[in-house]
This record gives sequence, C-alpha cells and structure tokens, in this order.
Amino acid sequence: MGMTDTTARNPLCLLWVLPNVLVRRRDAGDWLQATGRSA
Repeated sequence: MGMTDTTARNPLCLLWVLPNVLVRRRDAGDWLQATGRSA
C-alpha cells in the first residue's frame, strides 16, 4: 500500500490523517444511528 508507506515515512502526515479518520468514524456512527432511528 503506497499510502501507508508515505505515512510511515512522514510522521506529520500521520498527525493529519489520524484526526480525520477519527472524525469520519464518529460521523459514520452518527449516520448509522440516524438511519437506525428513521428506519
């Protein structure tokens, strides 16, 4: 995987990627809860 290779070589990239992954995961959880409520 080229992406993991670049992040492994660039710690600053990890600092940017990790928060985005956490936000996306939280958004996905909120979306799942919203669809579960409406379903």
